[in-house]
Amino acid sequence: MKKRFIACVIACALLLMGTGYAYWTDMFSITGSVNTGKFEVKLTESDLEGAISDLYPVDLLDKYNHAEANVDKVKTPSSAVTLQIKKLFPGYGYKFKFKAENLGDVAAKLSAIRLDKTGISDLQNVIGIRLTATIKDRVYVIHPILGVTYETEVADIPDGEVSFKIKNNGFVALSKIEDINIASNTLFLDTDNSYSEMVIELDIAMDPDAEGEYTSGTWLNGDVSGVSDDNTENKNGTLKLELLWDQYNAKAAVAE
Repeated sequence: MKKRFIACVIACALLLMGTGYAYWTDMFSITGSVNTGKFEVKLTESDLEGAISDLYPVDLLDKYNHAEANVDKVKTPSSAVTLQIKKLFPGYGYKFKFKAENLGDVAAKLSAIRLDKTGISDLQNVIGIRLTATIKDRVYVIHPILGVTYETEVADIPDGEVSFKIKNNGFVALSKIEDINIASNTLFLDTDNSYSEMVIELDIAMDPDAEGEYTSGTWLNGDVSGVSDDNTENKNGTLKLELLWDQYNAKAAVAE
């Protein structure tokens, strides 16, 4: 280190004296390329798992075509899928499953779920949903109000926030739910390994409403409530859910 410092001083002195010394010169270069990663989460599978009901056997009504549901099959990776439920009635629902897959190069996280309920405004009190997500061998319940996630063997949606239950599973009425901002980092997808896929289960059901809060109720509870079934019978509606994904190390998206 000391020799190098002295050599620099001598070189500067010669330059200042105006001598005619020249310098040998040479150079080399380093060339690099940059390719930014791809961020891509798509639906790769969709399926109707079956009916949800406390009736026994649960598939009795399906067998006689008293209720009906279907979902588009995802044939190629897609950003959208459509499901349809026909003849839904109190105490009955359907279970749908969708596989989300990280097809990109960077980890992704589910940050929010945006709901468009404008097409189902008349039925928001009686239609409820339940959302779960499975990553590898862990199953999480998504709280549709707070946005937190619970591992199913640890906790579930508190009873005080549940609108009704079917098969001992809690459903929350659409009227209680706005956009869902996921408050934890649990729902993330890695790349090129067993954590790159997430199975999202969406259960949609109608409140049994035996007490007759929104329907006429049941004779077994005494005289029917006097609430007209015209409010819920023979109605049509649409519900849209948009799943918003962020790069894993980014702040959570805020549904607006």
